[in-house]
Amino acid sequence: MLKLKLLVLEKNVIQGNFTPDSTGRLIKYNPRTNEVKVVLNGLSVPAGPAFSHDGSFVLFSEFSNKRIIKYRLMENTTEVFLNLTGNNIRAPTCGEYWVAANNIIVSQPGSVTPFGYKFNLLKQILITKNLQAQYNNTQVNVLQEYNVNGGTLYIGSRVAPYVGVFNKW
Repeated sequence: MLKLKLLVLEKNVIQGNFTPDSTGRLIKYNPRTNEVKVVLNGLSVPAGPAFSHDGSFVLFSEFSNKRIIKYRLMENTTEVFLNLTGNNIRAPTCGEYWVAANNIIVSQPGSVTPFGYKFNLLKQILITKNLQAQYNNTQVNVLQEYNVNGGTLYIGSRVAPYVGVFNKW
């Protein structure tokens, strides 16, 4: 089994002194041979990743560049999948994904509006969920959907002391 790891230096991107850089890397690890190989470098504040259900590609976000990248594992190629600010990506169902997003208000350091976006492999945004009322200027990091037909959405944040739960949102 082949594993990929996204190497990211933790930074607080909602503070006014945050300076984006391009030191992020996507690293491939083979547990059978213990081989570690950098497959992409020069990434600007990457987060994620989420593998496709068939294991042919991985999606990850580049926060500073406001885009989601698709990396094809066998072909070793990349493409800009969506121009969308994002954080961690999760795949609740085959072909659909959630990404946590935080729109930072540059003119007001420390001010952020949290969102969640659900998108598909056709590059369509299916749902935009504004989380400002529930998270009031708090950065969100992970959205995970369970019980797809019932519609339960869980929201996590590194800075909030609780997990948000939306039923049939």
